[in-house]
Amino acid sequence: MLKKLYEILLMLVVLGAIYFIYSSYFKTPQINPIGSNAVDSKAPDSIDLTGSNKPDSKSNRIIRLYYPNSKEAEKVGDVCSRDSILPVTRRIPISKTPITDAINLLIKGQVTEAEKAQGFNTEFPHEGFELADINLKEDGTLILQFTEVSGFTTGGSCRIVLLTSQITKTAMQFSEVKAVKFLPEEIFQP
Repeated sequence: MLKKLYEILLMLVVLGAIYFIYSSYFKTPQINPIGSNAVDSKAPDSIDLTGSNKPDSKSNRIIRLYYPNSKEAEKVGDVCSRDSILPVTRRIPISKTPITDAINLLIKGQVTEAEKAQGFNTEFPHEGFELADINLKEDGTLILQFTEVSGFTTGGSCRIVLLTSQITKTAMQFSEVKAVKFLPEEIFQP
């Protein structure tokens, strides 16, 4: 009986070793599509990276821009829900300022026709609304200063939730960002 137990144990060890060697040898290398600013687990992991987890080239990275999605809003039953702000992907040139690049691209509001057909929309861009300054503190707080445009960043709590959630979710994809603050402090008020 003890001999059988040792044989089974030995077989399990051998099978485990074979599995380990096989999976290590044939494993597809994991490529970080956005370089040193990895997307963390706060964003959904079922995102279509336009058919590939690989960058176009060594000079591009993949980022996520978050926009309201009317179809998701219908599912959650609330057009004002942060849960209805979903990602679309973009390939952008690798730079030393990926967070700035992502926020600037977001507020350009370039939603494609295919994305519109999927329910995505945005109130960006708005003439005069720009990212004026960006500062990432050591504690991970990202301070974003925007130009004030009369009437654009006001208009009720629902609108403010949608505008700020787009910016916050886009910024939070970068692992260095732990929190987002806006300046001037009164810029996004209902």
